[in-house]
Amino acid sequence: MSDRARFHFIKAVSLDEYTHINEAILLLRQSIMEATACSDDSIAHKAHIYLAYINNISGNHTLAIEHGMSALEIARKHKDPRWEGAAFLQLSGSYHAKGMSDSSRYYLSSLVPLLDHQNRKDLPDMLNNIAVGFLEDNDLQQARHYLARSLRLRSNEHTYYLMAIAYQREGRQDSAEMMWRKALTSKDPFMKARISQAYAEWLKEAGNFEAAAAVMSNARMIRDSLERKGLGEMAMAAHTDSERREAEQRHNRLTLLYLIISGLLLIAVAALWICLRWKSRRAKRLSLSASMLSSQMEDMEGRMDELRAEIDVLHDQCERHDRDARQLEKMVNEKSRQLRLLEQKHACKEREMKVLSVQMQKMESHIEEVKTIGSAKHAQLLAGGKATQWSKNDMVLFVEYYSLIHPDFAVMMHDRYASLSPTLSTIVILTDMGFDSQQIKETLGMSDGALRTARSRINSSRI
Repeated sequence: MSDRARFHFIKAVSLDEYTHINEAILLLRQSIMEATACSDDSIAHKAHIYLAYINNISGNHTLAIEHGMSALEIARKHKDPRWEGAAFLQLSGSYHAKGMSDSSRYYLSSLVPLLDHQNRKDLPDMLNNIAVGFLEDNDLQQARHYLARSLRLRSNEHTYYLMAIAYQREGRQDSAEMMWRKALTSKDPFMKARISQAYAEWLKEAGNFEAAAAVMSNARMIRDSLERKGLGEMAMAAHTDSERREAEQRHNRLTLLYLIISGLLLIAVAALWICLRWKSRRAKRLSLSASMLSSQMEDMEGRMDELRAEIDVLHDQCERHDRDARQLEKMVNEKSRQLRLLEQKHACKEREMKVLSVQMQKMESHIEEVKTIGSAKHAQLLAGGKATQWSKNDMVLFVEYYSLIHPDFAVMMHDRYASLSPTLSTIVILTDMGFDSQQIKETLGMSDGALRTARSRINSSRI
C-alpha cells in the first residue's frame, strides 16, 4: 500500500500541473488515502503540500488552505521542523492569494525560526517569500536582509527582481537599475516576460518613455512566442521561477517523448510489414519443396517399413537405459551437492558462533564496566563531587551510563550532533542535569574561556 501511495504521488508530480491539473488532483487524493491507510505520513505530508500548490494554481485557495493545515498537523505530530517549514510556506502563499494578509504574515513569521532547519534547495524560495511579506509591510531593511541571504545561497532572477523593487522604494535608483538588469538576464522566458513588463512600468514612472516602450515590446514578443507554444497565462501565473522552468521543461520532454513514440511505432509497423512479406514468400517456396519431397517419400516408404519395427524397439530400449542413467547421475550429483553445502554451513556456523561468543563477552564486560564505573561517576556528580581528576575513559563510561539511563537524551544527542568528544558530551549532559555555567566550571575545573570555547565547538557540531 505504501508503494502504491508513493507511485501515485510520483505520477502526479510528473504531470504538467497546468495542462493535467484535474488528473494530478485525483492522483494526489488517491495517494493521500493510501498513505493514510498504511500510516506513511511522509508521502501524506508531501501530497497535501502539492495539493495545496495545485489548488492555488487553479484558484481554489480555500481548499489549498485546508490541505496546508493537514500538512501542518502531520508535521507537528512528528515534530519535524522541515515539514513545518514547508507547511508554513504553503499556508502563507495560500492566505496571500486569498487576500488575507494578516494570516499570511503570521505564517511567514512562524517560518522565520525554522529557517536553519530547511534544506538548501527550498531555503532560497522561503527567504524570498519572507522578503515579500516585509515588502508589503514596507519594512525595506528587513526585506533586503532576507533577499541578500537568498542571493548568497542561489543567484536567482526572481530575487534580483524583488531586490530592485526594494531599492526602488528606497529611492536608490542606481542600485535598482543594476538589480533590474541582473534580473533581465534570466533564461526562463516566463520570468523574463514578467520582469520585462515590471521594468517597463518602472522606466515609464521614471520618465524614460522610449526605453519603456522598447522593453514592453520585448515582453509582448516573449508572451506571444509562449502562447504559440501552448504555454500561456496559466504558466505565467506560477508562484516561482523554478516551477515555471520545470513546467516548460516537462512540456518539452513530453513533446519529445510523443515524437519518439510515434517514430518507434512507424518503425515497428514497417518491420512487421517486411516480416509478413518475407514469411509469405518463404511459405510459397516451402510449399513447392514439400510437394517434391512428398513424391520422393512415397517411393521410399516401402523400403523403410521393414526397418521401422526393429528401430522402434531398439530406440525404446536405448531411451529407457539413458533415462535411468540420467536419473541416477542426477541423484548422485544432488546428494553430493547437499552434503557439501551442509559441511560448508556447519563450518560457517561454527566460525560465527565463535565470533559472536567473543563479541558477547566483550559487550558484557563493557556493559558491566559502564554500570559499575559510570554509575559511580554519576552518583559522585549528583553528590556534588568533581570530575577534575577523571580520565578520558571515566568520562566515556559516564556518558554511556547517562545515555543508558536516559534513552530519550541519547536519541536527541544522536539526532542533533554529528560527533562530540567525551568532554563536550559531558558538558551537554551536565547542562541536561540542570548544572549552570558556574557549577560546570567547578565540576570540570574549566575557566570561562575554556567553557566558551567548548560550547562553541558543541554548537558547530550541530547537524
